[in-house]
Amino acid sequence: MAVVLSLAAAAAYGPDVVHTVRFEDLVTDTEHTMKEVCAFADLAFDDRMLAAASYQVPAYTARQHRLVGAPPDPSRVDAWRDQLRPEQVRAFERLTGELLDCLGYPSVYGVRARRQPAREHYREVAASAARTDATVLLTGE
Repeated sequence: MAVVLSLAAAAAYGPDVVHTVRFEDLVTDTEHTMKEVCAFADLAFDDRMLAAASYQVPAYTARQHRLVGAPPDPSRVDAWRDQLRPEQVRAFERLTGELLDCLGYPSVYGVRARRQPAREHYREVAASAARTDATVLLTGE
């Protein structure tokens, strides 16, 4: 929903008020992207902005934010291709297909990511819940 609202704000207020940063640009061309953000916000760029090593997340969120403070890793741009199963990608595209198009991201499945039958959906939900339960049992988290 936040992305949709951001797109609406960008359309309503224009590029003088809303600056869009793509994750891919931030990770693959960090310095240039940060300089653009600083220029937009009328802030002085400082090289220390590129070294976020001093930033620490609260202990209770450290596991889910383990990449915070690490240098940008361009391999993360396509990490989802190795980490998500095909049915997860299809499910994501079913929910976000039009939005992906608006943002200029190509879909993997396109129209084949159509709405799935209820039986298949609930099988996916049950499998996901089982994996989550197994992870909790194995890791205690």
